[in-house]
Amino acid sequence: MVVDTFTITEEDPRLIKKIKIKIDSIPEIDGIFVANSKSYMIAEVLTENKNIKIVGYDLLQKNKDLINEGVIDFLINQQPSQQTYQGIELLYRYLVMNETPPAIIDIPLDIVCTEKLMYYDDSI
Repeated sequence: MVVDTFTITEEDPRLIKKIKIKIDSIPEIDGIFVANSKSYMIAEVLTENKNIKIVGYDLLQKNKDLINEGVIDFLINQQPSQQTYQGIELLYRYLVMNETPPAIIDIPLDIVCTEKLMYYDDSI
């Protein structure tokens, strides 16, 4: 297995073209991991190649739409509401209770696929 990295910026006016060139330069590409919430940008380029699997982060509406369409295969949900709650709770305990926060705080990640997406409705 070969792992190749590619860094892009959303502000780049030639972004889509650069992504296409990079993907086309790897003839036996099986999958793409997008290490931020911009999975939808990669998915836009891959409309003609459905054999490439995409794994990305965050349940943005654009990403959710593309996982429903089968373009994105998996999204990693970082549970932002749980992160926020933990942060405020630890801040309270530090400022009011004089408790030292732990060095590491474990918050589980969710692996979301099409079948599980319905459980992550924003209205709940």
